[in-house]
Amino acid sequence: KELKMAVKIPDSVKFFIASASGRYHQVDTQEIYVETDDGDIGILPGHQPEFHLVTAGFVRWKEEEGEKELAVFDGFLQIEPD
Repeated sequence: KELKMAVKIPDSVKFFIASASGRYHQVDTQEIYVETDDGDIGILPGHQPEFHLVTAGFVRWKEEEGEKELAVFDGFLQIEPD
C-alpha cells in the first residue's frame, strides 16, 4: 500500500536578498545557510516560519554554478511558508 503525505513538501526554497535600495538577488535553491544572532541556521524546503536578526554574518546557498556566499549585516532573516 502506498503511503501518502498530508502535506506536500516543496522541492526548492525561494530565496531573496534585499537591501535598503531594493532587491539584490533572487534564486530558487535546495538549501540555504545563514549566520544569525541566534546562531547558524540551515533552511531546507518546507522549513517552519521563523524570524532572526542578522547583525553581521554570511549567507551561503547553492546554484547551478556551485556554492555562493554573501556577507550581510544589519538585517534580518524571515522564513515564510510557500
